[in-house]
Amino acid sequence: MEKGSIVLTLENIGMLKKAQVDIGGLSVIAGENDEGKSTVGKALMALIKAENTFVEKTSPKHAKQSFNRLIDLLFDNQMTEKGYLNLEVNRDEFYKVTIVENECISFDRGFSSRFSDCTFVPSPLIWDLYNFFSSVAVLEVENRFYQSNQNEFDFKYPYILWDLYRKISIERPCLIRGSIQEIKEYVQEIMSGFFIKKQGKYVFYKPESDFQVSIMNTATGIKSFGILQMLIQNDYMTENSFTIFDEPENHLHATWQVKFAEILARLVQNHVCIMVNTHSPYMLEALHKYGKKYAINTNFYLADSGKVEQIDNDNSATLEKIYKKLNQSFISLDEILDEEEE
Repeated sequence: MEKGSIVLTLENIGMLKKAQVDIGGLSVIAGENDEGKSTVGKALMALIKAENTFVEKTSPKHAKQSFNRLIDLLFDNQMTEKGYLNLEVNRDEFYKVTIVENECISFDRGFSSRFSDCTFVPSPLIWDLYNFFSSVAVLEVENRFYQSNQNEFDFKYPYILWDLYRKISIERPCLIRGSIQEIKEYVQEIMSGFFIKKQGKYVFYKPESDFQVSIMNTATGIKSFGILQMLIQNDYMTENSFTIFDEPENHLHATWQVKFAEILARLVQNHVCIMVNTHSPYMLEALHKYGKKYAINTNFYLADSGKVEQIDNDNSATLEKIYKKLNQSFISLDEILDEEEE
């Protein structure tokens, strides 16, 4: 563990037996499908959001209640029979959460976390659900306003998508510092346009041709960059935030995967902490090279057989093993060709 590191440790969470990830910069978890990559991000999201409830309410009871609510929302009450999460800073400061039979039984606080919020980005298709979530928001407000008993809004909705919807849709006027503003402009340059709200709805607008298109008809790849634009614009990509991108390569051409990786590296250079889950060799290679170019704290991890780990505490050794795992599909294709030739 390096000086200044922020290390998240999980044991027996979801399908993971053990995971240890330095989240103090750019952390990249790679592996095949169904190896628990997303579990790390969801567990971290639960911890950060519950921790901020702790700070606001100043009571461990409230933190446990909040974490249990997040176990329901993020894990559908199937987090673990017995496990724990530990967040360690510079070796000695930490949070430790213990879960037994899918219930948080202890939330021990050792320091005040630097993270004020956590955003999980699972898919650019959140834009296609924009109208749906807008309707849910109206129903939620009406429920709170008209029902005298103030019952909790009991409509079951995907919390991760709801959280992301709110962050990209509710405009927060703010002053974005110069270097982050430059990154936003670079995002818009790649898209050759930008997302803008008109008459209460977002459209994708191309200023050069004075052309606009509805969200539903915007290319999925552009929607991925549109999420970046709105998170930056609404001040959710800051040094006090944490953002998780779950397989961002989906729906992106290889060229745009490389561009996306560059943007993430530049954000980390500006002290934004980011986690990426991926199984794309293009994304991996781009994150590796841009991590070096921008001299950022970058760590790669392999998700395999119930563990998320770094091989011998070495990025090169870890990447070698990751590429070997991901290249199995090409080996299988070669075997098919060999069988045909026989």
